[in-house]
Amino acid sequence: MKGGGIFCYPRTKSMPDGKLRLLVELQPLAFIAEKAHGRATDGAVPILDKVPISMGELSPAYLGSEREVSLAGTFLAAPGEEAADA
Repeated sequence: MKGGGIFCYPRTKSMPDGKLRLLVELQPLAFIAEKAHGRATDGAVPILDKVPISMGELSPAYLGSEREVSLAGTFLAAPGEEAADA
């Protein structure tokens, strides 16, 4: 991820599990992002470490440069907590 940047699809009230499909959308993108020296997480766990439970399992997503995904993790952490793996 040479120039930086981030793609976010967070949880929302209407879509608490996210909207992108883990197996067919997020894990292929996460593989490409990590091979390009970037990072991909759901806000707590790396996308490639997640084991799909069903074909249509949904997940939030934060993909991009290592620095920017880490920065997003600091905003996702509750006040007084340290960021998880995001």
